[in-house]
Amino acid sequence: MTAMITEIFYPLLLSYGMAFLASAVSQGRGDAASVTSLTAVFTILAAGLCYRQECRKRKEERMKQWQEEPMPLWSWFALAAAGVLGNVVFSFLLSFLQLILGLSNAVQEELLSGKSMWIQEAGLGIAVPVAEELIFRGLTYGNMRKHLGVWPSAVLGGALFAVYHGNVMQMLYAFPMGVVLCLVYEKCKTIKAPIVLHCAANLSTILWRVIV
Repeated sequence: MTAMITEIFYPLLLSYGMAFLASAVSQGRGDAASVTSLTAVFTILAAGLCYRQECRKRKEERMKQWQEEPMPLWSWFALAAAGVLGNVVFSFLLSFLQLILGLSNAVQEELLSGKSMWIQEAGLGIAVPVAEELIFRGLTYGNMRKHLGVWPSAVLGGALFAVYHGNVMQMLYAFPMGVVLCLVYEKCKTIKAPIVLHCAANLSTILWRVIV
């Protein structure tokens, strides 16, 4: 039991550790988008190494379901389209709830208020999704999957992903998104699949803000 809990929660502790490191390095000089992007870069480096080790373990244990499989080109476009469409639908639903319930989305507003568009696109649109997928799908879900099975792991993984965001509005979005990303990872058997979907969703949010 102790080993299982450690496998599930150490990626989260790793993520928070990288956030602390990024905050210490930036020393309050950057805006929210810059610090979050720096955290993502540190997380990618650390979590990427851990993910490689986990993949080796899974292959040694002959868990064939974790071996990456080639995907046709059209499927990558389908994943990106699904990310954009899902983001649009959920964003409209959350905007409606925000008006009715008076919920705050100040965290996202602060992240998207940065002056540098390239930091938002490269950092929030690409680096952050890559980091979160390594932590929550590659490591957390992958380790839960060994002990709990697909659906319990997907639901619990989505819940952890939601709580991690720490804001009610973002939690309402992150929970179903987290479950879907776990199932995409399970179905496609490559971490690249949820990364593409997640990046498309985040980039569409940033581009939509620029358009409107």
